[in-house]
Amino acid sequence: MGRRAPVDEERTSADSGGSSTARDASRAWRTVSSSADGRVLVAGTNGGQLYVSTDFGVTWNARATGQFWWGSAASADGRRLYA
Repeated sequence: MGRRAPVDEERTSADSGGSSTARDASRAWRTVSSSADGRVLVAGTNGGQLYVSTDFGVTWNARATGQFWWGSAASADGRRLYA
């Protein structure tokens, strides 16, 4: 299994992907996971921060720094986040 290149733009959708809105293009996103309804998101950057959003990706809060975040997961209800 090869490594994937970082995603240069984070997008969110309110209609299951029918349309999407660009939210952040300033970070090299490596991993993104969401709760079942998409309200809670956890995302890691390449060699930088781990971020959490609780508003469908509109705003992001830094939670940890200085790591290479290769994977993430979120429980269905968004109460448990893993990276």
